[in-house]
Amino acid sequence: MQWDATSRCNLNCLHCYHTKEERDNRYVLTDEEAKAMLDDFSKTLDRWGFQGGIHFSGGEPLTRRSIFDLAEYASNRSLKLRMLSNGTLITKDIARKLKDIGFNIIQVSIDGDRQTHNHLRNAPDAYERAIRGIGNLSEQGIEPTAATTLTKTNSMQLEHIIQQAYEAGAARIGFSQLVPEGSGKDLEMLSKEELFRTYMLLNELSQKYAGKIEILRSESLWCLFNEDTAYSNMAKERGILAGGCSIGMSGISVLSDGTVYPCRRLPIPLGNIREGFANIFINNELLNKFRDIKNYECKECDKVTICRGCRAVAYASTGNPFAKDPQCFYKLMEERQ
Repeated sequence: MQWDATSRCNLNCLHCYHTKEERDNRYVLTDEEAKAMLDDFSKTLDRWGFQGGIHFSGGEPLTRRSIFDLAEYASNRSLKLRMLSNGTLITKDIARKLKDIGFNIIQVSIDGDRQTHNHLRNAPDAYERAIRGIGNLSEQGIEPTAATTLTKTNSMQLEHIIQQAYEAGAARIGFSQLVPEGSGKDLEMLSKEELFRTYMLLNELSQKYAGKIEILRSESLWCLFNEDTAYSNMAKERGILAGGCSIGMSGISVLSDGTVYPCRRLPIPLGNIREGFANIFINNELLNKFRDIKNYECKECDKVTICRGCRAVAYASTGNPFAKDPQCFYKLMEERQ
């Protein structure tokens, strides 16, 4: 579960999924309501026999005064702890507290070189503070994960970003597709051709930086590089989903007011978490549609069962969450072979 512990943030980033109105006005679950949510989530996972985790996000989660208390509460219920932060508030003392509570991995956003990052983050010192935050986490034995949202602004800076993240102390780095929604709706996405070239370059850089920093392959379209055709063919013959997008399968997103989304980047309300985690995850009509391959416009693709593309990009671009991902480059891969 990814939970926006708050909608507030100390930055005003150009590509934020929140609008300014949401950040200023969205209701936030009280500590009591948040603990009830964590109780329900933990008990449901126990009943299902699953290991689960809570990813504290925002806004900037560290702007919530009770964040350490809520994280400790989650840890005491055997939930694995993660945090998605802009890194600017992670002092040495904060890093020490996070480690003591049980955080082993924390994600910090790095969106380009100093100039690009500060421009996208709307702050003159956001880059320096984020790099310092990564270093503070690393010193405490927490593994920082750098995260970059790919745009036309930073796509030519990939190796520089990787090198800077490595030198700061990051253990890994991931590159995400831009979803043109919220404050980021005016930014320009990469074309499928540009994204393909970007992924090919990241493949090369993965080898160059092997043993230094891991380049993650967590985005759905990375599954197109999976050459295990027997596995994907088996899944398609059985009509089951076997990888790729986590929607309806292994993840869910909860906003600061309790509204539930299929994914933080896919702003279609499924209900409110007060209705119960199991009730929403099992019974919601839209989530069940996401679990059925027949509903996808790309259902004929031989990679659909292990990919599905990015549903958020499809929705933001077409208004249809089951449309083809406009950045999918599978045909370009086939033409290259």
